[in-house]
This record gives sequence, C-alpha cells and structure tokens, in this order.
Amino acid sequence: MSFNRKRRFGKYLTQSVTSHNNNTNRQPGDDDDYQQRYQKRFRLPPIVELAKTLCGDLNTLGESAKRYVEDVEFMSVPIDTNFEQEEPFRAAVLNTLYAITTEQPHKVLHIAGLIQAVNTKNTSIAGSIVTFFHSKAQSLLHLAISDSYEPNASETGPWNKLKLILRLWGALAYVLEDASVVAVFKQFLELAINLQKDSPDKRVPLAEAIYYNTLSSIPYLYPFQGSGSAALNEGVDTLLGLAKEFPIVKTNVSITNPFVEQATATPYEPREIVELILPAVEKYLSSEEKNSLFPELEAQLGDLLIPTEKMSLPPLNIPSVDDLKKFAGLDTGIGSVDGMWRTPRLTFEVYVPIGELKTTPPADTYTGLILRDLVIDVIEALEFNRKEVARQIITIDLFFKDSLFAPPGLSIDKLREIESGSTYKIEDVAVESLLSLIYKLPTASQPFVYFYTTLVEACANASQAIAPVMGRAIRFFYANLYHLDFELRFRYLDWLSVQLSNFNFTWKWREWEGDSQIFSKSAYHPRGVFVRNLIAKELRLATREKIESTVTDEFLQYLDISLFDAEESSAYYNKLFPGIEQQTESKLVFLGEGIPFKRAVEKLIEAIHKDSDAHDEAIAELRSSLSEYPNSEELLVSVVFQVLVFVGNRSISHAGKYIASTAGSLKKIVGVVDESGDKDMEKSTSTTDEQRWAIDAVLHYWNEDPQNGYLVLDILESFGVISSISIIEHPLENSRKRNVGLVNVSATEAILRTLTKRVFAGSGAAELTVAYNKALQIISATISDIGTDDEIPIPGVQDEVTQEVENAWKYHTALGFLRMTLRKFSDEYVSIRESLISTLDKDITHKSTQEAIKTWISDLSSL
Repeated sequence: MSFNRKRRFGKYLTQSVTSHNNNTNRQPGDDDDYQQRYQKRFRLPPIVELAKTLCGDLNTLGESAKRYVEDVEFMSVPIDTNFEQEEPFRAAVLNTLYAITTEQPHKVLHIAGLIQAVNTKNTSIAGSIVTFFHSKAQSLLHLAISDSYEPNASETGPWNKLKLILRLWGALAYVLEDASVVAVFKQFLELAINLQKDSPDKRVPLAEAIYYNTLSSIPYLYPFQGSGSAALNEGVDTLLGLAKEFPIVKTNVSITNPFVEQATATPYEPREIVELILPAVEKYLSSEEKNSLFPELEAQLGDLLIPTEKMSLPPLNIPSVDDLKKFAGLDTGIGSVDGMWRTPRLTFEVYVPIGELKTTPPADTYTGLILRDLVIDVIEALEFNRKEVARQIITIDLFFKDSLFAPPGLSIDKLREIESGSTYKIEDVAVESLLSLIYKLPTASQPFVYFYTTLVEACANASQAIAPVMGRAIRFFYANLYHLDFELRFRYLDWLSVQLSNFNFTWKWREWEGDSQIFSKSAYHPRGVFVRNLIAKELRLATREKIESTVTDEFLQYLDISLFDAEESSAYYNKLFPGIEQQTESKLVFLGEGIPFKRAVEKLIEAIHKDSDAHDEAIAELRSSLSEYPNSEELLVSVVFQVLVFVGNRSISHAGKYIASTAGSLKKIVGVVDESGDKDMEKSTSTTDEQRWAIDAVLHYWNEDPQNGYLVLDILESFGVISSISIIEHPLENSRKRNVGLVNVSATEAILRTLTKRVFAGSGAAELTVAYNKALQIISATISDIGTDDEIPIPGVQDEVTQEVENAWKYHTALGFLRMTLRKFSDEYVSIRESLISTLDKDITHKSTQEAIKTWISDLSSL
C-alpha cells in the first residue's frame, strides 16, 4: 500500500478533527479569488474525508508486506484519536472492518494485528470493536432462523460469515481471554454435534457446515501467541476431543461425483471435506506445518503489541436444535457458500502431482483446505466486482508466509530445479479453486458467466503467469473427458469457448491432431463430440474465416457443423419432392427452377412479408397446388415452415416477428387448433406428425447453422405452434445415423432449455417423463446392439473406432445424459420416483445398467 500519509491524514495524525477545524491563522484575503470561484463546490466534512481515506486504506492493509508495520502504526493513530469522539468515523471504521473480515477473509490476521495495536493505545476501542462483532454475530444467528431472509448474489450466508468472525476472535490473543474464545468455539461444536445426533440416520447439511467451519477456524487461535498458553492448549485439546463426537453420516451420493461410476482410472479420488478437516487440523497443530502457513505478524509488530488486561468474550445466544430443524437442509436460499453444504462438499483437484512435484497443497492437509476455503470465500463474497476478485485471488499469497509458495510465474521446468523450498503455485491454487465452483455438482453457486469472465480477467491481469496454468487445466479436462460427468463436459465446453474467444481463438490444436484421426470416424467418442461442439460454439462468436485461420488443417473438417449430412439431407428433400435440387441461390429449395408450385411459394413469401391476413389466402392457394401429390399434407407443412424461416432468416428477432403474425395460421396447419380456432388439447401437448414435419422443415433449412434452427423452434413453442414435448422428442429420435440430442450442443441445449422452461412454469411433469423415457429407450436399444449381459466398460480413448466401440461410446453417452437430466431436475423427478423405477424395470433388463440408474434415482432425495 502506498500513500502520502501527511497528505492523506495531515494533522489528524496528531490531533482531533475538532482542533483541526479551529484554524485561526488564516489571513483575510488569502485565496479570495479562488474561494469566490469555487465557493459553491460541495466539501465533505473533514471527519468524513478522514474516514473515507482511512477506510480505503484499510481495504489494502497487508497488500504490502514491507509496509505492514508502518501502515498499522500510522492507521492506529487516527483511530485512537477519533473513534470514540466521532460517530460517523466510528461507524465507518467498524463497518469497513466487518466488510473486510467477511469479504476478504485472507486479511483477517492483518486486521487482527491492527485491532491489537489499537488495543495497546486504547483498550476501550478494541473492546468496542469486539462488542460490535459480537452484535453482528448475534444478528447473523437470528438471520439464520428467519423465514424472510433473502440473500443477494454476493451473500455467502450467515453461517459462513460466523465462521469468519470466529477466526477474527481467535486471532485477537492480546484482547480476548483464551478461555472465553474457546467457550464460544465450543458452543458451535456442541450445536453441530447435537444437530446431527438429532437425526442420526441422515446427513444434516447445516451440522456439517458448522462442524467444518468451527474446526477450520481453530488454528487462528495461535498466530499471535506462538505455541499458546497452557490454558489455550488445554482448551484446544478439549475442542478436538469434542469434535470426535460428531457423527459423520456417509451418504455415498454418487450422482454428484464429477466422474462417472464406470470410470476405472480417474485422476484422483474425490473425498468429502467434512471427513478431512479434523485429522488435518490435528496434524497441523502437531507438526511443522503450523510454522509454515501464517505470517509471523506478532514478531513483526513488536512493541506495537503490548499485553493489557484482556476482556472476556460473552457467549452467544445460540438457536436451539428445534429452532434450526427447519433450516438444517440449507435448501432455503440461505447464501452461496452456506448453500454449497446442501450436498456433500468434495475435494476437487486439477493440478494433480506431476510425479513427485506438487504445485498445490494436498487437499487433505489443513493448508490445502484453508487456502481453497479462503479463495472460494473471496470469489463468492466479492461477486459484485470480478476485477477485484481476479486481482485478489492471484495475490492471496501475500497474506501467508513467504516460504509457502514458489515465486509467481515459474514454469514447471523451473519448479523442478528447486532443490529445497516450496513448489506450490498461488496461480494453481487460485485457478483450481475457481474451477471447482464451475464444476460443482449438482448446481453452481453463481451464474457461469461470472466464473468464466473472472478467469479471463485473471489471465489478462497476469497473462505470463496465468496462461500456462490455464493451458494445464484445459489439457487436464480434455485428457479426462471420457470419464467426466456428461454435464461437466458441457461446462468445460462453455468455459473453453469463452476463454478462447477472449484470446483471439488461439490454441495449440496440433496437440489434438492424433486424437482427431481416431475420433473423426466416430459420432459418440467424447473427445470428438467435444471438439465438434467447441468449434460450433466458436462459430457463434466469430466468422468462419476467423476460426479457419486459427485451427490446423486437421480440424478444418469440423467447420461443417451441419446437423444432417449430405446423404440425410438429400433423402429428406427427395422424400418430399423427388428430384428436387438442394442448391439454390436463395437457400429455399422450393424456389428452384422446375418446381411446379414455385409461384404459390412466391405468393406466400409476399403475403408473410406484408404482415396481413393475406397469408391465409396464400396458404390456401399453396394447399390447392399441392393437392395432387401423395404426401400433400407433409409437403404443405414443410413448405410453409421453410418459407417462414426463409422470410425471417435475417435474425432471430425477424423470425419471431413473422411467427407472431402468422401463429394463428400455423397452428391450424399443424392441427393444434381446428379451423374455428378451438384448441385441440391432445395435439397441443403431444408430438403429432404435423409437428414433426414442421420441426424437420425448420432444422433442414438451418442445417448448416443448427443453433438458429433450435432458437426458431423455441419461438414456435412459445407461440403454441409446436409442443414442448416435440422439441424434446425430435432430437432424441434414435433412428437417424446419430442421435443429435446426445452429441450436438445446439440440440442438447434446446432440450435442457425446454425442460427448464416447463419446470419453472410449474408444468414440466410430462416433458420430464418424456425425456426420461426417451433416454431409457436409447440405452435399451444400444444394449441390444451391443448384445451382452455383462457390464459394459468405457472404451479406451485410443481404441480404434469399430462398431462395437462406437456402440459402447453411445451407451455411456446416453447413460450420462440420463444421469445429468435426473440430477438437474431432481426436485421434480423425486416426486415421481416410483413411476421412474416401474418404467426402468420394464424397459431395462441389463442388470448393471438397471442398478446404476436405480442408485441415481435413490440419490435424488439427497440433493
């Protein structure tokens, strides 16, 4: 932190604001012209200016280790001088200290050092600060049992904030009596134990959160008192002994595991952090690790910290178990970090050891757990300022011992040259923690775009240090795609497409060329699916020419993102009108030369453009022109819908405009209303032939850009022209060369959009049932094609793509799709669990498949 203290604090360093205002030395006429010119300019009162300046500098306290002691010394003076006399100043300081503690928790020890330096000057001020935090803690406890609490996006939750207040209290060794602080820690541990014991047969999320939060805060009792007093050590031993009474209930919820159950060689074994925290804290307190984590601020501050008579921290009025039962599931929107405990929190590792080289602290150590905990808290609490988050998380090493991390920006090769000293990289810890939030199942705590753009911002801030770290993460997920959860593959796809688009779409595509020569022949190979969809995503964000210039020749083939290949497309049009030519300048094949009803098509185009009732007449004329054809109804529907998307092909908004003006006529054509306009309930809520024809027409018109096609279908569904069920059934149709609903990003996204829309509307039961049944049918048919009763292993990623291997990839893709769908809509599926199992027993006889799906259905009640 750098500032001119004389300019910023001026005389406030040595005198009160009141005396500063009594300026009797000013001579008449001084700066009269200046005063006249600017006499109307608003000036903040001096004490407000001081508070504003001081609080701004409090926010950066500790960011310069070299100046920390000097900063504490200078900041403690105006606090000592003005805190008790000036209410606005006092309120500003207290609120800033609270905000730093709960939003930038890595600074807690440095804030504690300042408070204790102030305590040396004036114990009553430190007492007021403790009292303020005690009042805040009590308010949080009341908030935790409030039915009206509605957190905003940056609210981490009352229990998470209580955790951070505990850490501050633990660090105030010069202010608070050890026994009183230990007693408050004990209150929380006892609450966690009693809450879990009250429901011995099931996991209690809130109990685990309190248990973990309290234990992870115990090491904060030591940074300002070395090895600790006998009384403190005895108290800590009591806490650790008490913690052993907490009954951890293993849930074995497999549906939230980032790796599929059939995986045989995952890069690491995810573990529940609630199981790791007690042994991690015990090991930390009894080993050299205790001397290698936190900075030695007590020694640095020296004479600024002088022992005084300590105050007792009053116990808190803790809610009873009965009061908390209603909120114990943490499923009432209680805050982003608190909400993470709703399901078991698992370790997440991207930067796994490279041989003996470790670039992140092991996830089962206290150092590893606390660093990830702090980074996640910063990301969640400062959600409103991603630029600051990006800066804070890659400089968090400044608040720990210098020896804890290797210098920033060192390459892996350079790290290997380190003979003694740490090889941990703060960049790896920061990026891995952020990625853990992107890949958290079943849901993410914030909109994905926040996480993606924060990573982009971090990379832009320190590209030389962060870019290689990002590259290793990209390679990690690519290497493990084949046993990664289906939904996480899509999150990886989204993140990477954003990442590449922000860095000129550059990537070392040559690394994947060998794989492409294998998966280019497969429709279901996970790496092939990923690369095709990645390029499809990039084409949404840039021109074909731009992407063409960034990929190697091997990947040019994937620039063709057509939903249907040339053979399928030709078959479709020739079935409608034998001999029809697909290639026309207008892209609308029904305007081609030799089309007998071309003039009727042109009239329909004109009528739709006019946005009048003339389109009914034009449709009637077209119907008459087609009446002699054996498939006249299918041809009519196909022509009308292709004409519609042709007219609206300039943009999705244009398409929406023309659909809105023709919706009444379109509904009649597909039969969802009769000629009098009355709704046909059966046809409007199911998939009819007419709706299938309409969907085929739209998607074949937009074959080269499926995303536009599916967005048009969304608009048609919103106007009631086609049913939501038809949008789900069509892409999951299993009779095509490939099941596009499983492997095409636009198709899969359309299914999920439709399901989400119906669920939010409170009427998604039919759609969810259809999605479940279609997935089972695909799985069943694929098992039949494989022809085995044995468990079907995941193929090797380098296996030659034979039909047997292709069927196995399809099987695991369909299984992954079903796993994702059940998990994403768990609240709705759990209410029809018996029906799901009944359908499963009927449709799937393959034993291992049936068992896996039944396990997922059983898991739903735990989500």
